[in-house]
Amino acid sequence: MKKFIAGVMVGVFLFGIAFVLSSSIKSRMNVKTGIYNIHKKDGTLVSEGVVLGGVVYAPVRAMAAAVGAPLTVEGKTILVGEPGSSQSPMEDKVLGNETLEWTNRINHLRGVINRCEVNIALKKEKMTTLVAEIEEEKSKQNSTGRLKRLEAELKESKDYIKELQGGITAAEGEILELQKKIDASN
Repeated sequence: MKKFIAGVMVGVFLFGIAFVLSSSIKSRMNVKTGIYNIHKKDGTLVSEGVVLGGVVYAPVRAMAAAVGAPLTVEGKTILVGEPGSSQSPMEDKVLGNETLEWTNRINHLRGVINRCEVNIALKKEKMTTLVAEIEEEKSKQNSTGRLKRLEAELKESKDYIKELQGGITAAEGEILELQKKIDASN
């Protein structure tokens, strides 16, 4: 029961950190999307955080390590132990090397997906500006070569988004396969 209560307390603590970080970043930077470095007060880099639509997403493992809380991932379950404790919250279940590699690969792929989603959001914002500039250029009587450059840039942006979406689809497929392996090994 103590471990459960400690886990809940750590969860609330980590949620509070994420809330504080998100409000801090939003108040200092009026940016809706982007990738930011998360540091401790002493300046030590903890991890990268992603801001999407004004919400900060930070890796749970990095945040748990920053506060000294042990973290164990098994399948779709994340268990956080008491800060400062060296005991694993799942003492009776130790992940094998292969399962740990699969879990690490899944975490890496999720990071890739997050970065792709941020890049897509940024590219879509740029495309909105390009469309407005194209319409403005079309309304002019004597159009220069600028219209062709803008249209080419818009096409490149669309192609880049398709490429990123293909990468996301591939990463999600690999995550599903790895998750099946992890589930089968348990």
